[in-house]
Amino acid sequence: MADKGQFNVGSRDGQDRLRVAIVRLSAIGDCVLTLPLLCALRQALPEAHVAWVVEPAAAPLLVDHDALDEVVVFPRRWMRCRQGWKQCFELRRKRFDLVIDPQGLLKSALIGYLAGVPVRIGFDKTWAREGSHWFYSHTVRPVHRHVVDAQRELVRRVASHIGPVEFRMPVYHEERQRMQNWIDQFCSNSEFVVVHVGASWASRRWLPGRWAELARMLVSELRRPVVAVWGNTDERRWAEDVVRWAGGGVYLAPPTTLREMAALVSLACLAVAGDSGPLHIAAAYGVPVVGLYGVTRCEVSGPYGTGHVAIQVSVPPLTAGRRRKDVRWIQKVHPQLVLGACRRVLESRKLPGPWQLRERGAA
Repeated sequence: MADKGQFNVGSRDGQDRLRVAIVRLSAIGDCVLTLPLLCALRQALPEAHVAWVVEPAAAPLLVDHDALDEVVVFPRRWMRCRQGWKQCFELRRKRFDLVIDPQGLLKSALIGYLAGVPVRIGFDKTWAREGSHWFYSHTVRPVHRHVVDAQRELVRRVASHIGPVEFRMPVYHEERQRMQNWIDQFCSNSEFVVVHVGASWASRRWLPGRWAELARMLVSELRRPVVAVWGNTDERRWAEDVVRWAGGGVYLAPPTTLREMAALVSLACLAVAGDSGPLHIAAAYGVPVVGLYGVTRCEVSGPYGTGHVAIQVSVPPLTAGRRRKDVRWIQKVHPQLVLGACRRVLESRKLPGPWQLRERGAA
């Protein structure tokens, strides 16, 4: 049974650094939302060696973070390949003292267990899935709903006090300069809007026609050029449709690495996206965000911080939260509604906090 009290941590022999690992394998947006846990952990254990176990897709965002000492890259679907199991036993040789698993899945919980880490902290069965809570030595039942705040509660098992939320997103100077040079070709004052038309789940994706309608209005009514960012071939095809249908003032982003995309987003005056990596990257950089939400709940994974708007006009039942192909809910968000949110954000860059727009009587 997991210990429910706070415990003390220290170096193993009074001389070696405490070795701590965060296991958050995927996805890109979820890893960004885990950065405040990393910053809180660094504040709580300033002398510790802190590593992050992650899959290849999100690793480029982490390698230059000032709170990290090491990034350990695991193959995607590591449980299905020999290299993944080998990586677990490589971690065992590194002799970590503590692992924190904010992901709460079997694939993440098993890593610390197989690596022989003595102290393994994760969520209890109210948040953890797939029986992952059985592999932790200490569990936490979070009080907060938003994933950023809930994850930071895991650090409270090793620290009585943690400071304010910080992301401390790295500034990728070379990538930022390349993206600035590209932007300067059509928008010298950098007052442009980024839209991301894709997402990993179909239930998080708006129709390209609606993106095109919104982009036209952003150009014609709010007088801002629009840049459509994309990350894979499907997203590029959708973004090309948006650019073609929207007309002048809407531009297709060039092919980018993840760090270049992050740099491009950080230069925008506003980002509009579904519940996806670019949305959370923008919010982490302090770029105002308008988020479009379908089956995922904006009070759990909405853009974090002040000055953002999360639109969820109808709340699905809790059983719909994991339905990746249920597109009904996101399509209830209409372009005029999003335009109004964009206007409000641009006119007032210092909103008191995220607000949610829902139909009257929605549960």
